[in-house]
Amino acid sequence: MSGALATPPDRENHPSPASLSPAATWALACACALVAFLIYLPGFDGEFVFDDRKLVLENDELWRPYTSIGDEISLAVDRLTGIFRPEESDREVRTAFRPIRFLSLRIDVWVTRSLGLIDPVTRDPSPRVFHAHNALLHALNVLLLVLLIRSLRPRGPWWGAALFALAFALHPVHTESVTYISGRRDVLFLFFYLATLVVYVRGRDHGGWGRGLALAVLSWCALGSKEMAVSLPIVMLLLEGIADRVPGDRPGLHRLGDRLPLWLPSFLVCVLFAGLLLSQQNPGGGTGWWGGTPWLAAVGSGRAVLSYCGLMLLPHPLTVDYSFDAFPASSGLLSPWTGLASWIVIISFAVAAFRMRRRSPLFASAVAMFAVTIAPVAQWVPHPERFAEHHLYLPSLALLALTVPFIDRLRRRSPEATFAMLGLVLLIWGGLTVDRLETWRTPYTLWKDAADVHPQCARAHFGWGNAAQRLDPPRPDEAVTALGRAIDLWESTERDRLQQGYYLQALRIRAGVYALSETPADLERARDDLERLLEETDTDGSPVADDAVNWSELMKVRVRLGDHEGAVRCAERILALDAPPPLRVTSSLFLAADRAERGDMAGAEEILVTTMARHDEDRSVAAIWYQLGVIRQGQERYGEAIEAFENAAERIGPDGNRTTALYKAAECSLYRQDPTGARAYLEDILSHDPRHLPSHLSLGQILLGFGELERAKEHFVEVLRAVPGEARAKEGLAHVLAREKAREPSESDAIDPTKVTTFLLLAERKFAEENYADATQALIK
Repeated sequence: MSGALATPPDRENHPSPASLSPAATWALACACALVAFLIYLPGFDGEFVFDDRKLVLENDELWRPYTSIGDEISLAVDRLTGIFRPEESDREVRTAFRPIRFLSLRIDVWVTRSLGLIDPVTRDPSPRVFHAHNALLHALNVLLLVLLIRSLRPRGPWWGAALFALAFALHPVHTESVTYISGRRDVLFLFFYLATLVVYVRGRDHGGWGRGLALAVLSWCALGSKEMAVSLPIVMLLLEGIADRVPGDRPGLHRLGDRLPLWLPSFLVCVLFAGLLLSQQNPGGGTGWWGGTPWLAAVGSGRAVLSYCGLMLLPHPLTVDYSFDAFPASSGLLSPWTGLASWIVIISFAVAAFRMRRRSPLFASAVAMFAVTIAPVAQWVPHPERFAEHHLYLPSLALLALTVPFIDRLRRRSPEATFAMLGLVLLIWGGLTVDRLETWRTPYTLWKDAADVHPQCARAHFGWGNAAQRLDPPRPDEAVTALGRAIDLWESTERDRLQQGYYLQALRIRAGVYALSETPADLERARDDLERLLEETDTDGSPVADDAVNWSELMKVRVRLGDHEGAVRCAERILALDAPPPLRVTSSLFLAADRAERGDMAGAEEILVTTMARHDEDRSVAAIWYQLGVIRQGQERYGEAIEAFENAAERIGPDGNRTTALYKAAECSLYRQDPTGARAYLEDILSHDPRHLPSHLSLGQILLGFGELERAKEHFVEVLRAVPGEARAKEGLAHVLAREKAREPSESDAIDPTKVTTFLLLAERKFAEENYADATQALIK
C-alpha cells in the first residue's frame, strides 16, 4: 500500500529491481481480484433488500420476455438515449436514469432465467446471479486498480500495488456497495471509471483524438452507471501530479495542454451529461438544503466529510442507515460543535496539501482527488441521501492514497513491523467484511442491526418493525415494539416531508399488525392508530383524511369491534370522497346491508342502483347485482331476484366463480315452485363446478321429486363420497332405495297394497313436516 505510489519523481528514471513484466503484472492483478471475489462468496445467499424490490423484482421492463436480439438492441438504444428526453414523473422506476446499470441487470435476468433460478411456487428469482455479478465487478475493479497503479508508477515495487488493491478489496465499508444488489451503481460506475483512467494513463505518450473519443465513450458508460463519475476529467489531470513522466513531457501547464486530446472529449461528455441529467431527469428534484439553508448544509457537509474519513480509519460499527438523528443536520456553526472543528481540520489539510505539493505530490494530489470525488455527495448541492457508506466506494481510493506517504516512512524505519501491521489490518478488515455479510443477509437482520447501532434513529426502528412483520412466520410483538419506538421518536421531533411520510407509514403498518389480532384490546389499538393517522397531514400538504383507503381500514376495524354506527360513518365518508371503485363498491354494499337490516329495503336498493350506475367494472357490478338479488329475495320478489342473480353471474363470466349467484337463482326458482328452472341452474353449476356439494344435494332432491331415481342416487352418492356422514344425503339415498323397493315389491308386500299405500302417505306427510328420519323409516318399511 506504500511503495507503488510513493516513488519520488527525482528517482523515477532509475529502474527498480522490483519491476514486473507485463505478464507478471497481470498475474498479480488477477490474484488480488480473486481475493476480492472470494471474500464476498458468503453473501451470495443474501436476499433482495430495500430498493431491490422496486428496482429489480417489480421492474416489469427489466423482466419482460426475450423476443429477439433486435428487440434487445432496441431496448438498449432506448435506454442509452433516454437521458435526452424528459422523464415521466409518474413512473415507479426511472427508465432513463442510470441506463448502464439497467442493462447490466438485464444480463442478470437472462442468466437467471437460462439457469432456471426462479422459485416455481412464488415465481421470485434467486438473487445469486445478481450478487455474483456485483462481486465480479468488485473483483474487476481491484484488477483495474492494480493495473492503474502499475501504469502510474511502473518502476515501483509490486507489493505496494498489491497491498493498496487488497486494502480496497477487503475494506468493510465497501460491503454495502458490493452486497446490495441496487448498489450495482457503485461497482459498475467504478469499473468504467477505472477503465477510463487506465486507458488514459497508458496512452499519455502516444494518445491522440482517437483515444480521446474512446475515453469519452468509457466516461459516458461510467456516467450512465452513476452520475458521480462526473469528476473523471479532473481526476485525469490530478493523476499527472503522481504519475511517472513519459518521454517528451513538458513541465507545468504545457503538459496539460499536451494531454488536451485525451481529456477534453471526456470533459465535454461530462458537462453534457450533467446538464441533461439536471434539466431532463432532475434526480434530486424537490430535495431541500440539509439543515434548511445553504450555510447550514455547508457546515454539516464538513462533519460528513470527516465522518467518511473516520469510517475509513475505524470501520466499526457500520450501519445501513445514517438518516435523521443517526446523523443529524447542523443547526449552527457550533450545533453541534463538531461543525466548526471539522472545517478547521479540512482547511488545515488543504493548506498542508498546498504547501507539500512539491515535496509530496502524492499527498497533495490525494487531498485534491478526495475533495473532487466526494463533492457530488457532500451536500454542497442538495442530494436526497444525506450520508451513506456506499458514497465512499470511489473516494476511498483517495483516502487510501493519503496514507501512503506516512506508511512509506514507517516502512523505511522498520519494514518488518510495518508489513506485520499492514497484514494485521488487512486480516481485521477481511474479518469485519465477512461478519458484515451476515448482517446484510436479510432486511430483518440489517434493520435490526441499524437500530442497535443507532437507538435514536427512527427510520432504523421503522425498518426493523416492518421487516419483523414480513418474516415467515411474522413476529408481531417485535414489530409493534419497533414501530412504536419509531413513532415515539418522530413525535418528539419536528418532522420534515420525508420523516412525515415514514411516520404515516409507521402508524398505518402498526395499525395493520394490531388488526391481525383477534383480541378486542389490539383492535382498539388499531382503531386508535387509524384515527390518529386520519388527523395528520400528508407529505403533499393534503389531509390524510382525504385518502379513502384509511377510512376503509378503519371501517373494517370498527365492524370487528361491533361499532356498527362508527363503521357506517366510515362508509359514508368513503362515498363522499373520490374513492377508488373497489372501495366505493365495498362501502355501498355495507351501507345497503345496513339499510336492509333496518328494514329500509327501498333505501338499500337505491344505494346499490346508484353505485352501479357509476361503475362499469364487471366484478364490481356483479357484487352489486348479487346484493340486489339478496334484497329482492328477502322481499319475496323472486322473479326480480332471479334476474339480479343472473346478471351477477353474467358479469362474473364463464371463467369466474358464478356458482353462488346461480345457486341463489336456483333457490329462488324453488321458492317460485319452479323445480324445472332450479334444475337448470343446478346443472349449469355442476357443469363448471362438479364438486359443489350443495348443488349435488339439491339436484338429487329435485330429481327424486321428478322420479328420476337413478340420477338422484348418483348425486346423493357424490355427496356421501365427500362427506360420508351427511344426514340429508343419507336420507335422500334411503328415500331413493325405498322408492325403488316400492316399485318392485316382494311377494309378501304385494299381498297387501293398502299397507304400501299407507306407508307412502305417511312418508310424504313426514317429509312435508321436514321430519326426514321418520319419513325414511316409513319408506323403508
